[in-house]
Amino acid sequence: MRLSIFPLTGAILFPGLQLPLHMFEPRYRALVSDALARDRRIAMIQPKTTRDGSPLYDIGCVGKIADVEAMDDGRYNLVLDGESRFRMIRELDVATPFRQIEGELIAEDGDEVLSGIERAGFEREARRFADAQGYSVDWDAVAQLDDQSLINGVSQIAPFGAADPTGAAYYLCKPADLTPTAAARHAERWLTAPEIYLAAPVPILTGVIAIALLRSLSVERHSKPFWLSLALFFFGMAGLGFTMWPYVVPPGLTIWDAAAPERSQIFMLVGVAITMPLIIAYTAWAYWVFRGKVGDEGYH
Repeated sequence: MRLSIFPLTGAILFPGLQLPLHMFEPRYRALVSDALARDRRIAMIQPKTTRDGSPLYDIGCVGKIADVEAMDDGRYNLVLDGESRFRMIRELDVATPFRQIEGELIAEDGDEVLSGIERAGFEREARRFADAQGYSVDWDAVAQLDDQSLINGVSQIAPFGAADPTGAAYYLCKPADLTPTAAARHAERWLTAPEIYLAAPVPILTGVIAIALLRSLSVERHSKPFWLSLALFFFGMAGLGFTMWPYVVPPGLTIWDAAAPERSQIFMLVGVAITMPLIIAYTAWAYWVFRGKVGDEGYH
């Protein structure tokens, strides 16, 4: 489809949001006049540089003029409603003073949502950002937004550079691949000194335990495979913990961010301090009562 574009650095539009604009240059006044005479649509896209005629990034957003004020000197104040993202195919050679492109609309995945912990982490970072920028935000209203509106809204007001917002609206806090070579920080933790000296015992001992476990399966003693299986599980979790530390949801949610409030932790600690000795005592008593009563032939 043919799209008339307004390539303005830093002016970001996302689907479902609004963008106020003041059109004063003759070519963009002509753009608005043309849009009002046709379908009221203008495509916003980021230029790669601030120079006139700069190459364009691939992704933009089509907006529809929702409100317009025509001033006596020919300038316009208007508000665009974001409708849909588009991907630029090529720029057209046109005689109009404003630029036009051939583009295709991008279908939105309305079913993709954040998990509860992802949503909480994003809102927390949004609060930090708002505090750092000195913004006054109605957080009760923000809590009522759906995931896409929340992320798009933060992306639209954030002080990104020209290239950054291209994919920001569809950010999802997905845990990184947890193999050492999947990300630079994982490779650095596992494969560079001095961290490698701390990490090396984990895979070495895991391999030794796995071999010992396989050999123990041919032995009639059942306790040895049991304890080796526990050790194998422990070192597997130790490797995962070494890779992720201090994050529980990489790359942004640490154990301290995810921790319950201090009063809740104290309450749980008191409960554990009371119940755990009782559980251990009861288990020990049960083993004591049934000692010697179960053999290879069963209970007697």
